[in-house]
Amino acid sequence: MESPLRPFDSSKAKLIRARQHVTELERDVNAFISRDPCAVLVALRKSTGRHFIAFLRRESVPAELSTIFGDVLYNLRSALDLLANDLVALSGTIPKNVYYPFAKSEKELDDQIANKMKGASPDVIELVKATKPYNGGDDLLRALHDLNIRDKHIALLEVGSFSSPTFGPAELVEVEPGTFRTDFSKTPYEPIDPAGFVLLNPSDEEILGKVKNSVTAVYIEDKLPCGANVIPLAHQMTKIVEALIQFFEAKLVRMIRLSHRSGASPSSKSASGLSRSEVIGNIPVVRQVHI
Repeated sequence: MESPLRPFDSSKAKLIRARQHVTELERDVNAFISRDPCAVLVALRKSTGRHFIAFLRRESVPAELSTIFGDVLYNLRSALDLLANDLVALSGTIPKNVYYPFAKSEKELDDQIANKMKGASPDVIELVKATKPYNGGDDLLRALHDLNIRDKHIALLEVGSFSSPTFGPAELVEVEPGTFRTDFSKTPYEPIDPAGFVLLNPSDEEILGKVKNSVTAVYIEDKLPCGANVIPLAHQMTKIVEALIQFFEAKLVRMIRLSHRSGASPSSKSASGLSRSEVIGNIPVVRQVHI
């Protein structure tokens, strides 16, 4: 006989899987960055004799990185959907076509909850509303939903620089009459081997150096959140899903304990919609339902 699943166990399992993918993503992103795939470069335009800054690359972001990040998003989103199923089950309703609700605005959230969480008790609905899964509410939570949808259609990741130093022109020093060299001593640049970097106009441009300690990272090619470094973002989204599971777990256990103190009869429903006969050790248990 199958043992009953405790509430949120399935969500926690998905969360563990998401963390494993984050670890894999971090390892592979660092390996990619270590290959010096791109740099902020200082170059000389021969026709004008002026320096300019260019962001150039040797290598594009491997498709595998977008795939791994997509796995992170999928497991976190699945954890939320399983959480929603548990919340409906704890309300005394067999979950069917239940998903964690997301809305474009606070005004639309009621309709989304009614649509995606049929059978949820009033107390559960208020708790879901408190998480603000809409634009202008918890934007990071909403971004998780949006990025998960985008991942099904396009590659999400790009490579770029997160440094924005103030660029002063490298100084041209006359070595002998009519002959100049570039002096980087008073600039944030350093000479580099230009091999592998492709200039926009090779006949008119010469790479002289790159920005010292420029921070290159893989980021989200999306306006929501704009230019987010993928590694911190993956960690932040994992933490927010973990916090949501803990939030609902703590609130619902407290509701059940309060219902015990009120002296409700064994057949009566608690604030969460769960009968006292379905409570084991003050912690609710959800029967396994195949959806």
